[in-house]
Amino acid sequence: MNTKKCTRCKNVRDVKFFYFYKKRKVYRSNCKPCYNEWSREYGKQKEVKERRNEKYKKYGNKNLNKWLSCIPKETNCEICGVRLVFNSRNSNTSIHFDHTQENCDIKVSPMTWLIRRAYNEINKKIWLRCNFGWLCGKCNRALPTIGREKWLKKALQYAERKNESSF
Repeated sequence: MNTKKCTRCKNVRDVKFFYFYKKRKVYRSNCKPCYNEWSREYGKQKEVKERRNEKYKKYGNKNLNKWLSCIPKETNCEICGVRLVFNSRNSNTSIHFDHTQENCDIKVSPMTWLIRRAYNEINKKIWLRCNFGWLCGKCNRALPTIGREKWLKKALQYAERKNESSF
């Protein structure tokens, strides 16, 4: 059994409790619980938030603007019909990209993926293959990504059963 000592909590743990750097081929010096705690605290610092916002303004909008040919500037929620605006920074009126397929190549937040990926033919094909739905935040949070059809059938059965018993 391979073990390692965490530099933060000083506990000796199995290496499976440490994140592995693939590029450097080494384990982090702090265990996963210590690193996660540090990461949460670090992300809350005012300077870090400001630096991330500046980085987003500098690089994020540059990439997003190039993706506008694949994404409507304005549309309606495909479920409830609420008017939506791309990148509005308001969760109620912003387009939420819904993973309509479980086997989509984009595993992270679609917005994050767009910001981090340059617009080119390969990335465009990946994006279009995912066939994202355009939903408002409320409708997107209501739908599960995995096992959607089964969930919808059960929800419909539940609604029909409630309607029958109310008469």
